[in-house]
Amino acid sequence: MPTMPDTPRLEALGQRLRAARKRRGLRLRHVAQILRVAITTVHGWEAGATHIPALRLVEYADLLGLDLGPLGRSRVIRDRSAPHQAAA
Repeated sequence: MPTMPDTPRLEALGQRLRAARKRRGLRLRHVAQILRVAITTVHGWEAGATHIPALRLVEYADLLGLDLGPLGRSRVIRDRSAPHQAAA
């Protein structure tokens, strides 16, 4: 299957989601139940294999305690528990 241009971004997003989920001690099954999707759907998002719809991303980020931040920033997702740095 050919690689899509946004695959590295999807993979990076998925890695962040997976890491945040594991820090929260949540299993794929629990996330899927809460978001009302299949386990394979959540796995696809975390693997960077499938696009996550914007509204689902917002729901997932809320569940994980992640801040999506302004869309124009290079680092779109940041953990709300991480210390914030002042802009230079």
